[in-house]
Amino acid sequence: MKADLLQLCFGKEWPEGRKYLSSDAAEEEKKSNVMCRDGSFGRTCLHLAFCRGAPDDIMKAMVDIGGNESVMMIDNDERTALHSACMNGAYYNIIKMLIEVGVKDLVMVKSRIGNTALHRLCVDIKKHTEVAEKIKLILQVGDANLLLSTKNLEGETLLKIATDNGASNIIKKLLTLQSTTNSTTNNDRPSANIVPADNSTPVTQSSQEQDTTQSSSTNSDLNIPIRGLDIDQNYQSQLREAEEKATTIQQDFDQKCIDYSDLEKNSQSQLKKAKEQTLDSDQKCAAHANELEESKKKIADLVATVEAQRITIVEGEGTVVQFQSQSSKRSKGKNAANISSVAFMCAAVFAGHTMLGNRHMATRRELCSAKARNVELEQEIDDLAI
Repeated sequence: MKADLLQLCFGKEWPEGRKYLSSDAAEEEKKSNVMCRDGSFGRTCLHLAFCRGAPDDIMKAMVDIGGNESVMMIDNDERTALHSACMNGAYYNIIKMLIEVGVKDLVMVKSRIGNTALHRLCVDIKKHTEVAEKIKLILQVGDANLLLSTKNLEGETLLKIATDNGASNIIKKLLTLQSTTNSTTNNDRPSANIVPADNSTPVTQSSQEQDTTQSSSTNSDLNIPIRGLDIDQNYQSQLREAEEKATTIQQDFDQKCIDYSDLEKNSQSQLKKAKEQTLDSDQKCAAHANELEESKKKIADLVATVEAQRITIVEGEGTVVQFQSQSSKRSKGKNAANISSVAFMCAAVFAGHTMLGNRHMATRRELCSAKARNVELEQEIDDLAI
């Protein structure tokens, strides 16, 4: 059953997903389903929920069931569900919900190319509303100065990424590394204390941590370890582009799989109807062929009867010459009447035969048309499979 919830997420079948998540199935079974990964990119159902635009209540139900463990799970590119949320423009309350469960550890997770979730928000800033509130929330929960100064593998800070993607001056100011004299303590901020979902101690930044992060900002050459400085920057740029293209291609592929499934069902239905029509036409052809054979036999019998009567007439004329006067006239009249009757029957049979022949030809044309449609449908299915 693990694959079922993944499939529901792939197909955006949210009513069915909601029904399962709210069912009386065992909690361990539900949690196992929520944390199940796909085979392509290692994404969990929670990752897919954000990628496929799941309703808020679906995502909340998954977080409630999976808890901290599901929120902290990473895909093959080392991205969490918070990365996916920031990549896809999730609402403020959803991002806040994830952070309340994963707290600082979640905010500080870096992907394979060195991006935190806030880096991804800055990359996709045009998809978001309440951008300033989201940035403030993430900075307040995480190590603000470290986040602001950290560079990804391409050597880009949050400010650099946001600027490149058209951020406003307000956002740029929020992402500017502040000096010690201008900084304020976390306790003065409206969202300084984020209470985790398990009701543990609220996350706050200690005075020692504040002093450490604030003092670090006074040095223009921050001694922060950055992975990949020895890797060619051009290569890193290509790597990032390839990652984004891979994500887009996967999303397109998922949608095409759904479209193909619908087309295949429709084609199979049409193919089944065409085969039924072809079978019906075959049966009609067989029935008409039998009728033609019967008609031919009747015609042969009538022809034989006519020939026999003709011979009888000829023989009768040769043997009764002496009664040629009146008797012969009566006999000829009777034989002529018989010939006329037989000729009329022959004409009727030939007419019926002609009608059957026409029906047979029409049925054969219908059969050929059905078979041609059958071939077209099979070709369409082959094309879809390619």
